Amino acid sequence: MQVEFACNDAENFRYSFAHVARDGACLQDWESQYVYVSRLGEGSYGSVLLCRERSAGEEKGAHGQTTPSLVAVKKFKWAHNDNVGLRLALREIRLLKSLDHPLIIKLQRAFFSRNCRLYAVFPFIDVGCAQSVLSKTYPRGMPPVLLKSFAWQLCLALRYLHQRKILHRDVKPANVLLSSDGTIRLCDFGFARRVPGAELDALTPYVQTRPYRAPEVLLGHEYGAPADIWALGATLAEMARGEVLLRGTSSLDQLWRI
Repeated sequence: MQVEFACNDAENFRYSFAHVARDGACLQDWESQYVYVSRLGEGSYGSVLLCRERSAGEEKGAHGQTTPSLVAVKKFKWAHNDNVGLRLALREIRLLKSLDHPLIIKLQRAFFSRNCRLYAVFPFIDVGCAQSVLSKTYPRGMPPVLLKSFAWQLCLALRYLHQRKILHRDVKPANVLLSSDGTIRLCDFGFARRVPGAELDALTPYVQTRPYRAPEVLLGHEYGAPADIWALGATLAEMARGEVLLRGTSSLDQLWRI
């Protein structure tokens, strides 16, 4: 079928689609593959939707099919009409495709819809993010036994990234998913970067939510893996206390509180 590209920059889209397709992505109809269930969350660069995969039998109207699995689908906000947004989204997808660890969210597939929207599909982790679980279930802090397991797993996930010269740069409870089997998944790699390398100059101080920023990041100095470790510590303290450890109102106030 001939596809008519609707992007502002059709040539740029063709190039980008070819680049992603090289890594196994495809061009597909959104509605033929997924049924929207609910919205899981939304960030600056994308929204995450809970969807149900359509089965082949469902498309044909057959009955008695097994229940399709639920997936989390990230819809990138700016990738369809902004070159910078597209470049950042493609960088995140390429990095995710290179990762293979049981405690890091697994990218199942990425695709462009026929109206040029870029999507990434992940397994649905049933309990939810640690921030939500903390506020709803453990408002005074996670029990020590669970916290110990949480901390150990998050340390393993970060060790895997740092051994591969990857900085996450946005470690916080909202970016750690909890599963009913007791395992975690570190997610949201929109700020993640490989270092050292050509992207070293991209390590800007505008990373992480303020309460999780290391002093060197707040001061605009060079930083590396220790910044992730600082965010890890702030995350564990929050999980233990049930509230943010240091909530500054500005970068200067955050430094004063530290």
